[in-house]
Amino acid sequence: MIDRVAANRLFFSRVTQSILIVCAAVLVLSYWSAMASASVIDWNAARIYPAFLLAGGISPYATAANGLVTGWIYGPVMPLLHFPATLAPTITSAMLVSAAINLLALTGPMVLILEDAARRAGLSRRERGCTVLASLGLLPVFPVLRDYLVWVHCDQVAIGLTLLSGWFLIRARREPSNLTLGSAAVLAVLAVWTKQIAVMIPLAQLFYLGAWRRDFTGLWRYFIWLLGAGVVVSAAAVFVFGTGPLVFSLWVVPSGHPFRGWAVLLNYAGVFAIHAGVCVGLTVLLARLARNAPVQPAADFQTDLLGLLLVTAACEVPLNLLAACKVGGSSNSFHALPLFFLAMFVAWIAAAGWWRQRILPTQTFLVASASALAGATLLLAANKFHLSLSSRFEVARTIAEQHPGRVYFPQNPLIVWWTERKPQPLEYGLVDLSMAGFPETRSRYFESLPKDLQLVVYPRGQDGAAVQIFPGFKRLNVPGEYDLYGGPLLTTRN
Repeated sequence: MIDRVAANRLFFSRVTQSILIVCAAVLVLSYWSAMASASVIDWNAARIYPAFLLAGGISPYATAANGLVTGWIYGPVMPLLHFPATLAPTITSAMLVSAAINLLALTGPMVLILEDAARRAGLSRRERGCTVLASLGLLPVFPVLRDYLVWVHCDQVAIGLTLLSGWFLIRARREPSNLTLGSAAVLAVLAVWTKQIAVMIPLAQLFYLGAWRRDFTGLWRYFIWLLGAGVVVSAAAVFVFGTGPLVFSLWVVPSGHPFRGWAVLLNYAGVFAIHAGVCVGLTVLLARLARNAPVQPAADFQTDLLGLLLVTAACEVPLNLLAACKVGGSSNSFHALPLFFLAMFVAWIAAAGWWRQRILPTQTFLVASASALAGATLLLAANKFHLSLSSRFEVARTIAEQHPGRVYFPQNPLIVWWTERKPQPLEYGLVDLSMAGFPETRSRYFESLPKDLQLVVYPRGQDGAAVQIFPGFKRLNVPGEYDLYGGPLLTTRN
């Protein structure tokens, strides 16, 4: 009888492990789908265009009177991080490399932190694997977080740097050293130089050390490190790009974007509240369970990490909402949400003493499997089960090669850069400057176009601006994924 029970347990254990492996494979497939989808989005190509400009020795920053109109109004960290994409042999592979960097910038720090916290808590290898799998599975369940996996932007980099900085800061409190404290400070400063709204990160960390932990010695030491790192990184940025272009691009233009109104604010606040409410609610529930469970190893580390994540996320909320409600903003600025999401899983690890006594290993496998399957299904559906690499950008490259020096891709200047190594302006950069109160940059925009311009190419169905910006060009009846506008040479540059 005992042997039969043991055999049944072994059988169910193997079945659940097999289910876990299959669901994990499906989740990996869904993440590949996200990368494949990301690699054919023109907006993503426009976002990594500054990396190619930097590789070619051209600054993506301009002033009101000088410079290329690139639409880049963020720090230089993301273009530098995406530099490996500039080494790819084809534009499709370059986009795929960029999509992988984008995905890893967000999920890599999450996996690292959860693995470290779970290992310190004494979780087995299987339990740690299930925790990481569940986190990667539930990430696409939240629509805003799911978008982070497909749309390439500097937000993912800023969030990843924020998470790594916090992880080093907590390690520095437990294992004091200049290396960990200095790493935390440098990463926090780099987050600020990735996107401006991350300025709250170092302030939140100082608040956590002083007001939350009452660690005034640590507060002072960390402040010195932040000050030093800020001076060095800022001096390097100013030396390379110049004070004028940086101030204009990173401050003057974004601050000139108008506020879209209270109705937009309430709408975004509602979206944020739903996402954050689920994460914070489950975090509080798990934290209460952890308090009534046997004390886990390294419980102080988990408590500190949980506290820092929640404090940092709470401090980020005002600027997140403000950035989303400015013209040109969206929910991609909700940097606090990944921190709330990660806090939920740190609380799960902290409550291991509770669920280990009540949940069998096979049930843990099934929970992780269900999470992975749910996230994979939503992610695959959102990307229309896009699994193969598209040749869409290769088609665009062929068009550019057939019309050297005479073609312009307003929404994707990376195409012409790839074929001719000639910089062209980004159409949205002109819109961006106009909304910020600099319509006079229109003449500079046209001056940077090919002198023998004969063909303007837009993605199919996204050519509304062509009628306004290029009134002399007529749409050509050409099938395919692009709308082509041909016309007389553009001789009027105003």
